[in-house]
Amino acid sequence: MMKSSMVNLMRNRVVSGGIWTFIGRAVFAFSALLSNILLSRLLNSTEFGTYMLAFNIAFFGNIIGILGLNQSIIRFTTENLKLKRYSQAKRAVYISLRLGLIGAVVTMLLYIVLQQFVLSHFTDSLLLGKVALFTGMWIVASVIQQLIGETFRGLHHVKLAACFGGVLSNVLYIGCLGTVMLLGIHQLHLSTVVFMVSLTLLLNCLLGALVLRNRLKLLPHDDNARVPEVERVNRSMIFRVSFPIMLSNVAVFFLTSTDLWILGIFKNADQVAIYGSAVRLIATINFFGVLLNLVMATVISDKNASGQLKELEKTGKSVTTLLTLPAIVLVLIFILFGKTILGIVFGPFYSQAESILIVLSIGQVINLLVGPSALILTLTGNEKSMLKIASCTSVVTIVGAILAAKYSNSTGVALVMLMGLAIQNGLMLMTTKKKLGIMIYFSPVLLWRGAQAGWRRIYFRMKKKPREPVLNE
Repeated sequence: MMKSSMVNLMRNRVVSGGIWTFIGRAVFAFSALLSNILLSRLLNSTEFGTYMLAFNIAFFGNIIGILGLNQSIIRFTTENLKLKRYSQAKRAVYISLRLGLIGAVVTMLLYIVLQQFVLSHFTDSLLLGKVALFTGMWIVASVIQQLIGETFRGLHHVKLAACFGGVLSNVLYIGCLGTVMLLGIHQLHLSTVVFMVSLTLLLNCLLGALVLRNRLKLLPHDDNARVPEVERVNRSMIFRVSFPIMLSNVAVFFLTSTDLWILGIFKNADQVAIYGSAVRLIATINFFGVLLNLVMATVISDKNASGQLKELEKTGKSVTTLLTLPAIVLVLIFILFGKTILGIVFGPFYSQAESILIVLSIGQVINLLVGPSALILTLTGNEKSMLKIASCTSVVTIVGAILAAKYSNSTGVALVMLMGLAIQNGLMLMTTKKKLGIMIYFSPVLLWRGAQAGWRRIYFRMKKKPREPVLNE
């Protein structure tokens, strides 16, 4: 009976998908942290700080270049697969990939021009200009990688989504850095590092595209003529959904990630490096937020398509509670041992980021406490509401962060970012309740009930007496 119960549990898409997503994101997060640890040894503090800025630029370029397709592709593939419209699902994939490639290339060219003629006047770093071409390549490769990964997720190939969504490229990148260190090279130029990032990403994209093409060929053929003309997937339909998502993601980026840019303008590269070390370390907490969105993405699309919003609320609360708990434990560890951890991981110089680490960690937990509210709004047709919230809170937060950077210190900037994140999450939670009638958040009651159920199970098992053998005389 127990064996049958476990088999049924593993067949549950949320559970099995969540397990593979967890494994993938755990490997991704660990490999990303390990690569940054290696880079802090291979680059001096100035170049490491510049690398942090280049990473942030590539991340922002990814958000622009992908045009919101990373979330809309999940919606279009999941809903069409559920309706058995396989030709429409394939059409959505091909259109999205073409749009993504165009968006990535345009973003790369735009960044290179802006870096040479505009951005160079706002920062003192000449290194950013020298690696502009490689950073542009980084943008293109990261857009295609993320789009391929999320396409696999929409097609319910969770293992492939994890592999080609970043795990493989990170492993290849660490392999390159490890080989360099084994060869006795203890110092690298920033341009070499950024080129290595771009190269491993591009290789991952090539392999992922080949596997995706084969997977799409395996989808059943259906009669495309049966789909009403108005419901057939086309570029304008995808763009109408994706564009508000992109604008929302841009606004969220300004709310959560412009702190490094602002510090790059008002402070020196060493201060950016110190702040950046804290940012990279809280990726261990952000891991649970990313995991929450990845697990819930297909669930939200499925339940919304079938009108099961109350079931979505129930599942969402359980997943949110489960993933927030370890994040809270990590924050407590950072509060108690943050200075020591920073010194061990990045080196004694970076121990100065202790207070920044604590503040940013609390912000990440706040983000988790309200569940995937932003994702729910974007995947249920409420992209414009999400955009309004993100835009307003971003403007206020950026102004506050600029003032903090100019008249205070890096910890002041982190505090402003924390407050902006808290306000945005509160507004998103209330908007989800107003628009959909559901609220997904961390539930101590649910956690307590789960603990009680687990304890009762253990207690009754311990009370069971073993059967005494009957001896035949």
